[in-house]
Amino acid sequence: MEWTKFNMNDYCKVLPNERGKESFIKEWMATMTREQAEQYFKSKLDKDGYMTLQLWCAFEYFGSSMGAGEGGLHPNEFYLATKSLRAVGEKI
Repeated sequence: MEWTKFNMNDYCKVLPNERGKESFIKEWMATMTREQAEQYFKSKLDKDGYMTLQLWCAFEYFGSSMGAGEGGLHPNEFYLATKSLRAVGEKI
């Protein structure tokens, strides 16, 4: 297996489901109204419903639901920006 580096400050895409949306909005309601948080959420989505954010932010927003099984706040796939991938060259 070859390993690839990906900096936590680089960007990924994630597709939040309805529970993910509510979790994101509740997180931001500590600093803004629900309406403002909903608008902020919508502003982060592209035309296909994906949110582009730094990988560490994805872990911060959705990390508590990351694990095996159902109940996640997003599908089990993240898309990483390939221009940010760097081969380590180590094979296992």
